[in-house]
Amino acid sequence: MLRAHANVVLQELLANPSRFAEVAREQSNCPSATVGGNLGQLGRGDTVPEFERAVFALPSGGLLPQLLQTRHGLHIVRVTRRIEGRLLPYEHVAQQIAMALTSMSRDTAWRQYTKLLVERADVQGIDLEAGGEPERVYGGSAA
Repeated sequence: MLRAHANVVLQELLANPSRFAEVAREQSNCPSATVGGNLGQLGRGDTVPEFERAVFALPSGGLLPQLLQTRHGLHIVRVTRRIEGRLLPYEHVAQQIAMALTSMSRDTAWRQYTKLLVERADVQGIDLEAGGEPERVYGGSAA
């Protein structure tokens, strides 16, 4: 039933691709429906392999002429625009790479230091190992 309806929608879009956003808002159950089915700019590895193969095989402005089945369901796929990536010389990105690695290293050091402090601290009334927000472990009402 769902596949039959999706095929009807696909045929309508193949006849009139300019209605893609409108139809996505009306018919899609994907969170992207609110923005007309627009998933934004995708790169390799951003989606499941079966979706990626279809997206990167389509030309700019192309609409996949058949439904695409993935582990997430049925999809009608349209590529509005392609932006080809380019390899930058190391000299152009060396400083950005160094800054990113320094930041990641600093973040790791802070997490390790904080964990060490928590392990050594004698804290009562909250569970610091629960992750996320501290959780009260004693009864009583909130003030």
